[in-house]
Amino acid sequence: MPRVLIIEDERKVLRGLERGLQAERYEVVTAATGEAGCVQAIAQPFDCIILDLMLPGRDGLEVLAELRRAGKTVPVLILTARDAVEDRVIGLDAGADDYLVKPFAFAELLARLRVLLRRGRGERETVLRADDLEMDLLQRRVVRGGVEITLTQREFELLEYLLRHKNSIVTREMITGMKPGSVVVDVAIDQGGCSETSRPTTHSNPTYLVDDVVHYCVTNMPGAVARTSTFALNNVTLPFVLVLAEEGARRALGADPHLRNGLNVYEGQVTHRAVADALGLKFTPAEAALRL
Repeated sequence: MPRVLIIEDERKVLRGLERGLQAERYEVVTAATGEAGCVQAIAQPFDCIILDLMLPGRDGLEVLAELRRAGKTVPVLILTARDAVEDRVIGLDAGADDYLVKPFAFAELLARLRVLLRRGRGERETVLRADDLEMDLLQRRVVRGGVEITLTQREFELLEYLLRHKNSIVTREMITGMKPGSVVVDVAIDQGGCSETSRPTTHSNPTYLVDDVVHYCVTNMPGAVARTSTFALNNVTLPFVLVLAEEGARRALGADPHLRNGLNVYEGQVTHRAVADALGLKFTPAEAALRL
């Protein structure tokens, strides 16, 4: 799903573009001032930016110049009411990739956007960096502090996603852009005033799907310190979740007795004695349920 930033101060135009692009399956972020748009464009990754020239405070040309000084090569489509050739030349010389004069047909904007996106894909970064971490997308190598790290395919894809969104919060809306088959570990903590972050789940149904992304809900861990509890839960459970994602549930459970010992329910059968006793249900050994 292409991610587009619209920087436009005319509310009617901004909302019209936002709704129209969302209907065309673009992920849209908006800003109504040049200052806000510049901050968004530098802090977050975008596939294209639609930039109005006549903005309050910092105008479009200033925003464009700042982006290019910051090394941002994202394609920029300028929108303006000025139709003089001189104005268009100034915008293009400042680093814009295309120019569209208001009023314009939405179909033409879409066509120009598609061209810029095709051009941008050919110039995408092949190496992603964050501090001492470096990911080479062509060679599929990850190095941190000079030491190469071996990752599974899904681990590599998740790290790539996070690096492309560094310096920004990865929200649930952004997670919908992850590749199908990715795994998200939700951690729910319900003490000490912490907010619950996961969808309610049960022993019989600990996972759920959102746009083909698997969400695995970790059992609540009592504790007043959210950060400590979150780290502990992720460190303990994530390796098992990745094995399940890579191997498939039945194969992974059959091969690893430690993973099998943590199985509560399989195909409607309660495979953990304590859970069965607590709920008053019949207990079935995991080996029997898995038909090992």
